[in-house]
Amino acid sequence: MLNPTKIQKTDDSSSYNHQNTLLELFNMQVRLRPNHVAVEIGSSSLTYQELNKKSDDLAQVLMGLGVEKDTIVSILLPRSLEMIVGIFGILKAGGAYVPLGIKDGIERIDYILEDTKAPVLITQKRYLPEVSGISVLDIDLNSDEWPKILSSASRETQDSPLYYPVAIDPNSLAYVIYTSGTTGKPKGVMIEHRNLYSYLMNFRPTIDSNDRTLQSMSTTCDSSVAEIFPTLCSGATLVFWEKDLSATIKKEKITYTNLTPSMAELVNPQDCSSLKKLIIGGEKLKIEIVKKFPETVEIYNGYGPTEATVDATVTKMTISSNIHIGDTLPHVKIYVVGKEGQICQNGGPGELWIGGEGVARGYLNRPELTRDKFIKNPFGEGRLYKSGDLVCWKNNDNLDFLGRIDRQVKVRGFRVELDGLEKLISTYPGVTGVHVVLQGHN
Repeated sequence: MLNPTKIQKTDDSSSYNHQNTLLELFNMQVRLRPNHVAVEIGSSSLTYQELNKKSDDLAQVLMGLGVEKDTIVSILLPRSLEMIVGIFGILKAGGAYVPLGIKDGIERIDYILEDTKAPVLITQKRYLPEVSGISVLDIDLNSDEWPKILSSASRETQDSPLYYPVAIDPNSLAYVIYTSGTTGKPKGVMIEHRNLYSYLMNFRPTIDSNDRTLQSMSTTCDSSVAEIFPTLCSGATLVFWEKDLSATIKKEKITYTNLTPSMAELVNPQDCSSLKKLIIGGEKLKIEIVKKFPETVEIYNGYGPTEATVDATVTKMTISSNIHIGDTLPHVKIYVVGKEGQICQNGGPGELWIGGEGVARGYLNRPELTRDKFIKNPFGEGRLYKSGDLVCWKNNDNLDFLGRIDRQVKVRGFRVELDGLEKLISTYPGVTGVHVVLQGHN
């Protein structure tokens, strides 16, 4: 008889209330620790009570602009207090945030704004792109104009049936993050509150109110989700990385952070005396990175596509570990599936199909691609996401990552479709042929 752990891993997500959202978790921390610092950058900070009040105020402004349940609101801000206020304000208004990168080209920003049809863009004047047909909200907590905006919004929305709090249910949209696409156009992954809440309830390693988390990842990458929400739903402090990564870890006494292997290579282990827990993800982990950090640091290798809500598997690594992508989180189902749609047995290689509470709603405005990648589970209940990752079971309990079944690669933690790059380059005048390859980490 086959050992079932070699065939699939099933979820165990029955130990929490599936009707809750992350806002209940955050509100609990506001009640328990109103004066504890929630967010910190340099000499500026917000307590949980202040973050709650300012995001409430912003939610009121957004509702006055027509934001309601499932409205997509774009946000173009650097790492800042305003960025966190913006994200929570959008969620409290019932909307879903779509992050835009400060360093993104105007073509990508224009494409995402057009694809989402976002009615509101939260930004600051110095980052403002040329846009039309959209309400632009300039959020600067230190400006003289911000109190005037709040005062105006209060008069307009105080009698409105949409006045905060909005009834947000588990199936409400929480965020849309854009990943690369084979056509050269990025695709928006729609994550619901139930996906995010399940991830938070099964998050590991654990974070508590004594932790100081480094916010180092771009919000356009879903690794930022693993920094922002577990921290602020646990009563910990979120600290922004401003300039030097390694120096920030030392100076700010960071205890928890989430890095790509490329970023981890930049960290001086002598700066990590305060560091307790480190999650590595986004790229293939090398054992040399594990060995460089002090033994007092718990290092975890995390794996998961955006479509499965950040992480599907997480494993604790040691200097004697063989590199693998680990075992599943409790709310996740995974199957290793062969070319004929059969479950691979006895360690055979196959495509990783992911199920459970983390599986996204689908791709925004891409129904055909959604039907192709998100399928009814042929082996049980629910839906599965076909990841395109080639894996096999290792020693019954852990997964080995073998590569891709297509030409997708990872560059600094971001997914890049080589086919999409070739199609984009081929549109330029004078290009008669193109082939893109990845050479090492370059």
